[in-house]
Amino acid sequence: MRRTTLFTGLVFVLLCVVGVGFYRGWFVLATQGGNESGKVEVNLTVDSDKAKADAETVTEKARELTRGAAEAAEGNLSEPSEEGDTPEEGDGLEEGVKPEEDSDADVGSKPKDL
Repeated sequence: MRRTTLFTGLVFVLLCVVGVGFYRGWFVLATQGGNESGKVEVNLTVDSDKAKADAETVTEKARELTRGAAEAAEGNLSEPSEEGDTPEEGDGLEEGVKPEEDSDADVGSKPKDL
C-alpha cells in the first residue's frame, strides 16, 4: 500500500513538473515530415538555461518572503510615521475589543412586535 501511494505521488509530481515545464517554455515539442514520406519526426527541446533562470527567480522571491516574514515576527518593522496610523484608546480598534452590538436586534431574525 505504501509503495503504491509513493509511486502515485511521484507520478503526480512528475506530471506537474512536465506540465509547468511546457507552460513555462522549458520543454518544446516540434514535428517535421508527414504526408509524403509517411514518417513524422518529433523533436523534444529542453531549454535548461530558462529552467535555471526560473529556479533562481523563485529562490530569490522565496528568500525575500521568508526574510520579510522573519522581520515581521521579530518586530523589526518600522514604526508608522504619520499620526493617525495607530489605533487610539477608545476607538474600538484595540486588540481584543469588539465593536458594540445592538442587544435588542438579532441579526437574521424577524422584527419584534411592539
